[in-house]
Amino acid sequence: MKTIKSADKADRIDNIVGLPGNSQIRSLRLGGYLKSRLESNERLWLHSALRNNPSLFEIFETRESNPRCIVPWFGEYPGKILTGMALTYRMSGNPDTLKAGNEWVDRLEAVQGADGYLGPHPENRRFSGRMHEDAKAVFGWGNSPLWDVWGHYHCIYGLYQWYIATGNKKALVIAVRAADSVIGYFIRDGRDFSSAGSQEMNLAIGHAFVLLYRETGNRDYLSTAQQVVEEWKKPGCGNWFADALSGKDFYEMEKPRWEALHCVMTLAELYRTTGQNEYFTALESIWQSIARTDRHNDGGFSSDEGAVGDPYRLGAIETCCTVAWMALGTEYLKLGKRSLTADELELSFFNAALGSLTENDYIFTYNVPMSGQRIGADITLKWQTTENARDMNCCQANGNRGLSQVAEWAAFSDKTGMYLNFYSPYAMTAYTPSGQIIKVVQNTDYPISGTINITVELENAEEFPLHIRIPCWSADTALYINGEECMNIAAGRYYTIDRVWNNGDSLSLRLDMSAHYLTGEGAVSGRTSVYHGPVLMTLDSLVSGTDIDICSFDRKMLDNMTVKDGTDGHWLTAEVVDTEGKSVLLVDFASSGRGGSHYISWLNIRNSPSAVKTKEKDLPVWASR
Repeated sequence: MKTIKSADKADRIDNIVGLPGNSQIRSLRLGGYLKSRLESNERLWLHSALRNNPSLFEIFETRESNPRCIVPWFGEYPGKILTGMALTYRMSGNPDTLKAGNEWVDRLEAVQGADGYLGPHPENRRFSGRMHEDAKAVFGWGNSPLWDVWGHYHCIYGLYQWYIATGNKKALVIAVRAADSVIGYFIRDGRDFSSAGSQEMNLAIGHAFVLLYRETGNRDYLSTAQQVVEEWKKPGCGNWFADALSGKDFYEMEKPRWEALHCVMTLAELYRTTGQNEYFTALESIWQSIARTDRHNDGGFSSDEGAVGDPYRLGAIETCCTVAWMALGTEYLKLGKRSLTADELELSFFNAALGSLTENDYIFTYNVPMSGQRIGADITLKWQTTENARDMNCCQANGNRGLSQVAEWAAFSDKTGMYLNFYSPYAMTAYTPSGQIIKVVQNTDYPISGTINITVELENAEEFPLHIRIPCWSADTALYINGEECMNIAAGRYYTIDRVWNNGDSLSLRLDMSAHYLTGEGAVSGRTSVYHGPVLMTLDSLVSGTDIDICSFDRKMLDNMTVKDGTDGHWLTAEVVDTEGKSVLLVDFASSGRGGSHYISWLNIRNSPSAVKTKEKDLPVWASR
């Protein structure tokens, strides 16, 4: 064994040209609760989405002969769903998902115009047009700019992800033709991209252009992406790059809606491609700003669809916003290589993302409030849908990506080593830094307990650094390799083991799962959130056996709570005695609110820790004890 040490991050500059194709996982076969929920959603939603929504592609196909009055973002739906399919297939390898995704690609090919156009709007309105003339009567508002370029962005991104996941070259060809159609309309015809309006949505196309440049080598895509970023400087176009470099928080910027995060992801790809440090600096500034000022206690992002600089505000926390936050975090993790970023991704996945999936494992919600009630998007966003496409709303289309995004951050490798970020019962196949296939098996009941036994299997012995995430909330961590104890482990950092790895090597990780807290301010002043590892615990009106609004706890009782495997569809539960001496049941955030019940995640806790102000690069305030 050459070195054993704790590291905040490895040298990212060694990998500025991007992650090679073998950097990602090949498969991630989950066990336990996550397996049941994700496989159920894969089967019930992804495999049936086309069958249950037959008019989705018909609206694209008949855009000239029968243009429909649809929401401006209707064109995003096929791409968002295909992105979820691609990430899900990378994990499961399910042949039915492969079949469904390939059929999705075939349908996109069938509706693509001769010029590559891939949207649902007639020629006289495409790209920079306005809504249908009946929009005001149908929706109560109208004459707004279409999000047609935004729709193309999501379709191109979904097709690109499907190509990466399956090698289906048809998907890449469709994506390239769609991108060329956009370039033809704007660049060759002398239009600015900002002329499309709705800039925080439509300017996200820059992200797709850089991805296609890296895949095809066509420099037109790179120069076009750079032009899009240059247009950010124009009034009304966000100015995210310059504002981030100047130190502005994201919520202070001109366009702080959630869709802008997809624009910001352009910076990640430009950094990988060019190595210009300013791109990374701006990306890091925006991610850290949101983590400090707008990420809620459940890992969700946004208040009423944007950043407001107040993580305690009680506005709606939209599923699409959290998905975008996780996607941005995934890109920042791969470049910044800070284990705290993986902590944030785990927090979002285990709470807000899982919490967006209702108990039928089919319907996602629009709003996943910190406290309140979860109502399916089929009800709250019904106004977005159209006949024979009743599932077509933004959050239903996007929800699966929140569940399957873990395929991109569970582990990855580059020249600086292999990074192990995700803990759960699973068998994962991935790649070592040299490109050799490695299998990682985790035997654990995490996050019930913090005991995680890991074995590695690989054909040939190989020397490389393995970076193991030590969560920020694990104050007392033990790690053993082949029975030898590792020393100097620090919370909130990667622990790096640089050695020759052999088939059958084992690691045993013991994480500190004692309760930790986040003390509320603002709208939730006087209330406190309690966590078991990465899992936010709640009171639920149907199962907790108490009046959830007036129930109170002494912190000492929560410090000693015993968390168990849940029952009746709940992931985790804990029996705790309240200040009246009554036994009360706490349930995990993701599975609270079942059956339309009310829940709260901000509890009345006596002697809770004092509120801690967030500071850049400090341990997150939700790790307080």
